[in-house]
Order: sequence, then C-alpha cells, then structure tokens
Amino acid sequence: MHLDILSKLLTPSINLLHQNSNDFEDSYQFFKNATFSVSIACFGIFTAFLLYKPFYSSVQNLNLLNSFVKRGPKRILLDKMIYLIYDWSYNRGYIDMFYSISLTKGIRGLAEL
Repeated sequence: MHLDILSKLLTPSINLLHQNSNDFEDSYQFFKNATFSVSIACFGIFTAFLLYKPFYSSVQNLNLLNSFVKRGPKRILLDKMIYLIYDWSYNRGYIDMFYSISLTKGIRGLAEL
C-alpha cells in the first residue's frame, strides 16, 4: 500500500501514545522552539499596536498625570513621523497596486519597442 505525504500526516502513528525515553528531550525542544516563535509573534503584535494605535491616545482622556501628552516640538515631529508611517501602511495596498500596474505597463511598453 503506497501512501502519499498527506495520508502519512493524517494517519496517526502506532507509537503515538507509546512512552519512550526521549519524551523529556522532545518536550524540551518543543518548548524551546515554541518560546522563540511566540516571542517573535508578540514582538510583531506589540510593534503593530504601537504603529496603529499609539498608547498616549488611549490614556489621554484619563485625569491622571500623563507623561505621554504632546509636549514641545520634538513631540510634534514624532507625531508627524508616526502619522506618515500610519498613512503609508494604511494605503499600502493601493500603492502596491499602482506600482504593479505601472511597472507592468512600463515593462510591456519597453518590450514592444
């Protein structure tokens, strides 16, 4: 009986519930690899949170002493950079489509010459 890769993955192994001496080592490797992957995912979520919803805007309405309130020209410059990145990423799909269409038409136009 010849099995393809999908059948091998979907068919459970006979030794699936068999306890062996490498369980501790296998679980250690799994948690070590999972910790690294989860930390990368958390870093990405944290970065997206900072880019798409700055922390100071969610606590600005509280009646607490807020160190994130806009102060001085450095804060204004930083806000302009944040809004520039946000606007770029918000319209990125349109920008990518524009570049792909213009690049495709440009290459086709040059190929016809």
